[in-house]
This record gives sequence, structure tokens and C-alpha cells, in this order.
Amino acid sequence: MCGMKFSQLGSWMGHRDTHKGKDDSKYQCDICDKKFTQKIGLTNHRKRHHDNQRTHKCNFPECEMAFYTAGNPF
Repeated sequence: MCGMKFSQLGSWMGHRDTHKGKDDSKYQCDICDKKFTQKIGLTNHRKRHHDNQRTHKCNFPECEMAFYTAGNPF
């Protein structure tokens, strides 16, 4: 594996799944057929590439920027 370390078993298991082959990916985009090992990967992919849903708004006053995911502003 890649050597990444995690403090929670669930985080490690989710990361481990990203190293599996594409045939092990059980979530597939119905628009472009891209495959993902985790449902959240498919959800974020759809928001970013197909739906253009920027649902996470900036918390700073007077800022009107919005992002696809809470953890990654771009």
C-alpha cells in the first residue's frame, strides 16, 4: 500500500478502497460512466462535473462565494 496512516479504522478502510482496481468500484456515474469505490466520491463528482452544485457557502460576512464540498474550496 501507500504508507498513509490513519487514527480511525473507518478512514483507513475508505482510503484502502481507493487502491482497489476499477473493477471493484461499485458506484458508477450514470452520465459519464466514471467509477468510484465510495458513494461520497460519486456524489462529489456529480456536484462538481455535472450538476454544478455549489452548496457550501463561505462563512465570512459579505462573501458570496460557494463551493462544491465543505472540505475543499476548489
